[in-house]
Amino acid sequence: YIVKGDPANEVILRRAKVAHAHSVVILADERQAQHADGKTIVCCIAITHVCGPERQPNIVAECQDAKYRLHMRQAGADEVISAADFGVRLLARAALFHGMTRVYQELLSVRRDANEMYLVPVPAPLVGMDFVAAANVFLPDRTPLKACLLIGLYRGATMMLNPVGGEAGPLREGDELILLSQTLPDLSRLQPPAPA
Repeated sequence: YIVKGDPANEVILRRAKVAHAHSVVILADERQAQHADGKTIVCCIAITHVCGPERQPNIVAECQDAKYRLHMRQAGADEVISAADFGVRLLARAALFHGMTRVYQELLSVRRDANEMYLVPVPAPLVGMDFVAAANVFLPDRTPLKACLLIGLYRGATMMLNPVGGEAGPLREGDELILLSQTLPDLSRLQPPAPA
């Protein structure tokens, strides 16, 4: 349903029940022209104020000018996205490697059989394993609903995609795995392979 009003207005945010949201997406207000990022920053501040420290939704904000990314993060945005920045990078990749736009389109498409990337907490059975051993745990089961590939991990604020050698070290409690899969993987029954 739609709640009309200024998204920086705390009354409107309460009416929209933003404190109960899992995620909030703030799109740049094109009507604000060069002040659009300032409006986004104010919206981030208003949302964090309405929600309070104990119930903060994940805030994803669109940024028009990269110099304001840090300000958006400081105002409460968990993730800051610049469509223009992605577009330029995609053009560069397409110029260097023909056909790459199809790969990115597949990763960004929303349909039942599309592969997507998921961020999931490292399951207890994988804690202490190195990245290669953990990646091998996912390889044997290639059934349609379970097939996934381990492509990286988050450790705090550090992201490691396709880590080489011992770069990732052993997986730790609190790490988050980056998985490529057609469905959200259920790792609750994941078992590491038995020792040889």
